Amino acid sequence: MRSAKSRLTVKFDFDLMQGICDNTEVFNNEVGYILRTYCDLKYKEWRFVPEEERAPLRDKLRTLFDVDLADANVRKAIDKQMQRAWHNYRRTLREHFKTVGGAGDLTKAKGKPYEGVSESDWEYLCNCWSDPSYLQKALKNAESCKKRKWISRNGSKSTARHHISRGVELNAHVGHIETWRLRHWHPERGWVSVEAESKYEEMMEFRREKSPEDLTDKQILEKVLGRESVRLFGWGRSPTGSKRSKGDSNIPTYTQLMDRVGELSGTVEMMKKLLIEKNIMPPMSHVPSDHCSVPLNRGSSSIDRGQHVDGFEDSTSEYDNIV
Repeated sequence: MRSAKSRLTVKFDFDLMQGICDNTEVFNNEVGYILRTYCDLKYKEWRFVPEEERAPLRDKLRTLFDVDLADANVRKAIDKQMQRAWHNYRRTLREHFKTVGGAGDLTKAKGKPYEGVSESDWEYLCNCWSDPSYLQKALKNAESCKKRKWISRNGSKSTARHHISRGVELNAHVGHIETWRLRHWHPERGWVSVEAESKYEEMMEFRREKSPEDLTDKQILEKVLGRESVRLFGWGRSPTGSKRSKGDSNIPTYTQLMDRVGELSGTVEMMKKLLIEKNIMPPMSHVPSDHCSVPLNRGSSSIDRGQHVDGFEDSTSEYDNIV
């Protein structure tokens, strides 16, 4: 292993979970090489690859790069890039599978593994790709792709990395809209689609109406494209965004929740009384203790009564849909 001084440094953005430095391209290429060369492919998805399999892969990066594997965030960022490399490699392998016979001629396909892939790994992959449930899911995904109104000109880079290569900071108030335009507009062929041009005009309308201090470029992207789309493009998310703002009014406060508990408790007591009167339920033999009662009128609380209850939002909104 090289000394720390001779190894390349990699700077990560832990919101985006990707490298954001001059060495990022080399780092990502090395991640792809390590994964293709050393990772066992007999897993349905990257999330099923166990830690005992991932750890040696990460460790191999230390031959060329000065990365702190003791840092949990660094490990997560590396794993995220390995996940991207995993999907890209699997896509390449599946294209080869389709060209050498595919599910229509499974015997032929199994006899022509991709270069560098072991026979056992290739057979496992062929069986996965010919499974009826997989084929049905692949068909649905293909139909979804056809519905996309435009594609970007990003190539292998995320939008965020293109942004940084322009010399603009990720957390700057402006610059993101121009980066988006450059990834969806060609100097000779123009816009990639009419819809993309329309979205850009909508962004610029917001930009003319609001100052960057009141509404940043990134927040405009979230308003026009949808917050999940911006995250998908690799920007990460703003601390506040259009979807969160709209959803906040529907999240009950502590006081509202406790009022609801009081209403339900009163209903339960009324039902108990009715059941006792009808001799359906025996009378209570003891008075409930304070440990069983609901603290509806506490004088003070560690939770601000005007504050939203932590975790409640998860039950009232969808989790990170990807558009």
